[in-house]
Amino acid sequence: MAFEEQKTDELVIPEGATEVILSYVRKKAVDWDAKKIMSRVRDAAQIYETVAASIPVYDLERHSSEGGWSPLDCIRHAAEVNTGTISRVTAVLNSGALPTDPSPVVPAERDDVVLMHQNAILQLSKALDVKGESTELEISWEHPFLGNLNWKEWLLTVRVHCLDHAQQTQDIHSALSESDTGAS
Repeated sequence: MAFEEQKTDELVIPEGATEVILSYVRKKAVDWDAKKIMSRVRDAAQIYETVAASIPVYDLERHSSEGGWSPLDCIRHAAEVNTGTISRVTAVLNSGALPTDPSPVVPAERDDVVLMHQNAILQLSKALDVKGESTELEISWEHPFLGNLNWKEWLLTVRVHCLDHAQQTQDIHSALSESDTGAS
């Protein structure tokens, strides 16, 4: 069972967030060229990867609340969704078709997860350098909350996902630190 499937019962999307995200990805996919989108994705990925690497090993698997996510849960979830999305976008850029292969399996260890994420971003960047704007936008596929998106819109969801889960990881770690301070 994929990591994401294990955690879906805990996934809560704030009311109105779906509409805001959809509006953002649709507008920016039109306004920004592929190079600018990739630059923004790389920047967000760097933030996510820096936050992921900053969590002390002793806090990685701790939970801030009963049934809540640990920092490692959040880090792995973001990498699983992002690398799956990136592998599909990269396939569309390289071949003009969606892949039939399953999404990559996320490693258990944080450093391996971050490396997997970095490598996916690198492969995507290489594919965009070769194909850029020449790839047709008519190829779209279903997002679980946002409907059909083209590859540029999907890339923007990676940006949003990186930033959202970087913040969530920091919030979980802060809650752990606060509970440690309160317990002293």
